[in-house]
Amino acid sequence: VRSTVATVTAGTGTAAKLVEVTVNQNVAAEGGASLELSTNAVTITPDAVTKSEGITMISDETEFTVNITDESWVKAYVDVTSKTLYFWTLSPNLNSSNRVTTATVIAGSGANAPKQEVTITQRGLLSSEFAVGQVIADNGSLKGGIVFWVDGTNRGKAKIMSLDRENLAWSTASSPASTGLTLSNDNGLANTTALAALPNAAEMPALKYCMDKGSGWYWPTRTDLEQMFETYNGTAVADATENNPDAITDFEKANRTAWDQVITGAGGTIMNTAAASATGDSYWASRETSSGTSAFYVRFGKPLAWDKANENKTSSRYIRAVRSISK
Repeated sequence: VRSTVATVTAGTGTAAKLVEVTVNQNVAAEGGASLELSTNAVTITPDAVTKSEGITMISDETEFTVNITDESWVKAYVDVTSKTLYFWTLSPNLNSSNRVTTATVIAGSGANAPKQEVTITQRGLLSSEFAVGQVIADNGSLKGGIVFWVDGTNRGKAKIMSLDRENLAWSTASSPASTGLTLSNDNGLANTTALAALPNAAEMPALKYCMDKGSGWYWPTRTDLEQMFETYNGTAVADATENNPDAITDFEKANRTAWDQVITGAGGTIMNTAAASATGDSYWASRETSSGTSAFYVRFGKPLAWDKANENKTSSRYIRAVRSISK
């Protein structure tokens, strides 16, 4: 501690009053570091691969360490540029009770480096809800799947995707022509129903693959596939790094790995087995271009704008079936 004395004078002349004040300055942490957090507690939904609110770290330091007591279900990510700390879940909490752990945030290094503790809660799953990462079991001939999207305004509505996938052509016709249908970007079930009613439906093997899983299963379209991608990537489509899989952010890489582990833990095939390639795997959408000879797809490696992501229907890409569920 270093100290000095200040004399405060009130008034003038012989009647002036003098008061001495001792001023102390405490020893700073090693290197002069300090650390404050915008909050010391976060609560996360029951979903897997879901980020907490951002915690602003107020510090002169540029290096931070986060030690979590129980890392079996949650990890930390620090955006050093914005000095923002996030926690994100590795698995869904399917129990009715909350699970709670703590994290120690350290700014800088050394024995006197400042620390702050954060309490992390992943709340329990209500009986009226679904959670991303939740496995829905087979029900007789109706195939189950894994929840990849939950309605943010009504968590009793969700979408599941098949745990398996197939590599198929959009059309097996030697010279595919337009279906003559107005297909939707948002309603894959309507697309599937309309395509299945065509006399040449047998030339579209994705229909059989999806519909063989039982009532309500459909060939996904743009919205479904982009929701799948957002769960996989951990960001909105618009915020995804437009680069090859090996050059995306560390957070995106970690989120993709975490979601893959959720899927494989349920016995499924990961979203992108070509993560080391320039573009990664892609999935056909149930929507053709205006010419009808090509169809749209969504890429799960390096993102590609929707208006550019189309190819001849005879080429092969992956298909994953989708079904909407509700409570």
